[in-house]
Amino acid sequence: MFLKRSAFLVPAFCCLFLSGCLAPKTSTITLLFSADREINENVLLPLDIVVVDKSLSETILDIGPDAWFGDSLRDRLVGEEVHHLAIKGGSTREVSVEVPGETNKVIIYADYENNIDRLGQQIVISPEQSTFSPSYEVIIKDNNMELSQ
Repeated sequence: MFLKRSAFLVPAFCCLFLSGCLAPKTSTITLLFSADREINENVLLPLDIVVVDKSLSETILDIGPDAWFGDSLRDRLVGEEVHHLAIKGGSTREVSVEVPGETNKVIIYADYENNIDRLGQQIVISPEQSTFSPSYEVIIKDNNMELSQ
């Protein structure tokens, strides 16, 4: 009787153990947003943090920050794929983001009132090695944002 039970339990345990080892690892990164006193013509600045795999990140980068906030793909992303927030001048905001193992880029888009410069409206975080850093600081200025070094 014991052999029959162990013959079933051992393969079941091995399957559960291996599936846990093969599952993509998820990490958490912290983004600290620091806004200058006056930003975005003194209007609340909408920001999106997009966390997706390589195929979707390329599509999103093709859309660009100007068209992103009105694009239908923005509305189709769910759960941890997109984080919507807004920030006002003179404030700071800390956001923790889950990053699945297959993620190769974290994209931050800002919807400035009077900016059409793509580089000032987007930040692309892509790890140089195989993992993301545990935290990043994003400096938000009057009409652009940049990643602090």
